[in-house]
Amino acid sequence: MKKILALLLAVLLFAGVLSACNGNAGSDGGLKKGTIEKNGGDEDDESAWRAMTPTARAELDEIYQQKLAATKAFAVVPAASGKTYYISSINGNDANNGTSPETAWASPKKANAVKSGDLVLFECGSEFRRDNELFFTLQSGVTYATYGSGEKPIFYGSIDASDPNLWLPVKGKTNLYYFKTQIVFSGETDIGSIVFNDGEAWGIKIQKLYKQTKKEGQRSNNTLALTDVSNGLKTFASIPSYELKNGSDLKGPDLCFYHDTKYVYLYCEGGNPATRFSSVELSQHKFAFNGEGVSNVTVLNLDFRNFGNHAAHVFNCKNFTIKNCSFTFIGGTVDLNYGDWRNYDTRLGNAVENWNSCDGMTIENCFFDQIYDTAMTTQSNSDISSKNIVYRNNVVQNVWFGVELWAGAEGSDQTIEFSNVDVSGNYFAKIGEGFTTQRPDKIDPGTDYSVNAFIKVSRGPYEMGNSFYVTDNIIDGTNGKMIFCGYPKTKTGADGVVFDRNTYFGITSVDYGRVMGKTYPYTSGGIAAIHALGMETNSTFYYSTSAGQSFDYARMVESMPSYTYKAANGVNLPFRIFFPAGYTEGASYPLVTYLNTELASGTDNMQNVLVAKEVISELIEKNQAIVLVPQCPRGTWTGIEVSNGNYSTTTIAETEVMKAVSAMIRDVADEYHTGKKYAIGADAGAYAVSDLLVRHKDQLTAAVLISGAGDPSASIGNAKVMIVHAEDDEIVSSENADTLAKAWNAKYVFYDSATYWLQHDCWDYVAENEDLLGWLLTK
Repeated sequence: MKKILALLLAVLLFAGVLSACNGNAGSDGGLKKGTIEKNGGDEDDESAWRAMTPTARAELDEIYQQKLAATKAFAVVPAASGKTYYISSINGNDANNGTSPETAWASPKKANAVKSGDLVLFECGSEFRRDNELFFTLQSGVTYATYGSGEKPIFYGSIDASDPNLWLPVKGKTNLYYFKTQIVFSGETDIGSIVFNDGEAWGIKIQKLYKQTKKEGQRSNNTLALTDVSNGLKTFASIPSYELKNGSDLKGPDLCFYHDTKYVYLYCEGGNPATRFSSVELSQHKFAFNGEGVSNVTVLNLDFRNFGNHAAHVFNCKNFTIKNCSFTFIGGTVDLNYGDWRNYDTRLGNAVENWNSCDGMTIENCFFDQIYDTAMTTQSNSDISSKNIVYRNNVVQNVWFGVELWAGAEGSDQTIEFSNVDVSGNYFAKIGEGFTTQRPDKIDPGTDYSVNAFIKVSRGPYEMGNSFYVTDNIIDGTNGKMIFCGYPKTKTGADGVVFDRNTYFGITSVDYGRVMGKTYPYTSGGIAAIHALGMETNSTFYYSTSAGQSFDYARMVESMPSYTYKAANGVNLPFRIFFPAGYTEGASYPLVTYLNTELASGTDNMQNVLVAKEVISELIEKNQAIVLVPQCPRGTWTGIEVSNGNYSTTTIAETEVMKAVSAMIRDVADEYHTGKKYAIGADAGAYAVSDLLVRHKDQLTAAVLISGAGDPSASIGNAKVMIVHAEDDEIVSSENADTLAKAWNAKYVFYDSATYWLQHDCWDYVAENEDLLGWLLTK
């Protein structure tokens, strides 16, 4: 807190001292002095926008544990109006009559013969494993629950592959194994996931592409590339496409698997997978149970694991209830009948899905974890009604969507009923993380935004009757968006989904959500815009930073004033400035200017400090320099496309923006009597730093260029330069860096592709692994 107060004090000093900066031209910038204006702060609204403190984190964790305990409890089993049947994997026998614990059946499929009013009970401690038949088909008027003591009965949709003798090494290959039992590939047998040690780790499914689209049907021998994908033990920035003719061509990284025409292949570092892990489960393209047109069905206290398809799948349900059940590792198999427009097979998998009409669907006190697609959903491609839906007090984590609600024929403009919906009291955590990171469709087709969210309400249009509520939920983290809703209740909207009294926790690089076709960032400004719509007026929003960033950094970004530098040539540069902890007026510090990527351009004075935050945070944490972070108003600083590569400053004129940047560095340095001036740039910012070095010689003592280019034919005076580049940079060829480093006699940090897998966006890795500021300050 002392550090924060010192920094804020420094900001106030800055505002007072620099407010009158104007006058004559300086020696470095070429322009007359500009003026600096305070824009005002993004002040914290303590009633809504709050920093995530350790105390707040502890309170959320306690609530999570309370919610989790409630899901592990047993719902009360009602008395039967008809007969009661017992099923046990421990002492059951299908030759029995099933009417008492002593004469229990052994197979869940025996429940297919029960009638309305009956009660089907599974013994606690039992384990059932799905074969080619459904466990059971739901019957109207029947309750499915538990008897006895111990753990909830487990229903597996997977093949037990835990015996080391079931895995054979592929001859001539290292770390490559295949499951020796043939599983002939089809839409009904596809393996959707491999689960190790009950979820300690999981496999990454590798798929083949189609040459054009799935509709044409001709396979290629190239694999589908994946990005930011986890196996539970490690996250990989990318798994590029490569040639794969058959399973024996499978490559890493660790725990990648491929279901060939007959066998399942697994790349496993460290030996036989069933020796490395105590349990190995192959999830199949199976449901646990389904039911069509059923009504008044209740499912209580059951544990469903490793189903490659949906776990619970019903059609046209009426009064369908699930309570105190658990669903883990659901989905991941391919749907061979969907997605003809894609060049790969679409994977699917919801934990509980109703398809088509819905009149009564309650899911309460259930636990959902590692769901490929959605935890709870009712959806339809028809213009039918959906009503009386309650999703309450569930714990949902590591899913793509927590809740997904939509209906309506595609292209239809008919307004349909979607009413009496209550999504409340749930704890949603780690949205978009875990098993679901291996989705290839993280970006919505035809857009540039991700679509994961704790709730998605789409399609329509709907008549909601002012009875659709999303309230009192906790949303504890997402790597994309919090919500996705086309029909919220707003100040101007007569009808819509009411979002209120929810509690959000998110890092400042994600989005609050996609609302009525517009994306709102998870920043104080973004939340203010949501409030202006009339949404979430009684909700609370906690913010923090991503891994590797300081809490102080996030706090300053959100609470400190922002500024605009008005250059003499008419260019306005939004900027933020960070002072070392304990800064006092008159103290002399070096000045480090960070010029950000093209993605950070704009006028919001926020993207410039949110993009590449690791670099900025590392500079601030050192407490050795004043850090200046301007924002490029639009496009690139130099007007040169990032993919261009090295260029000539004699044929390309200096932009007005770059003239303003140079003048700004000069003016801030003069006002604060700073010592040496340094700069770091990434992507378009690296081009900008190169431009400064050439066109404003000796303004900078030293500089760092990351993933950029410059003019190798030009002199840079006495400045010292570090050039950082990855060999596998797919945007700016590393040949540009090679040439520039030689021409400028620069220190060259080169990440070869045989050792590193970084590509163009390597600046986060660079910030964590290279002491950039330390190197600069020695010059």
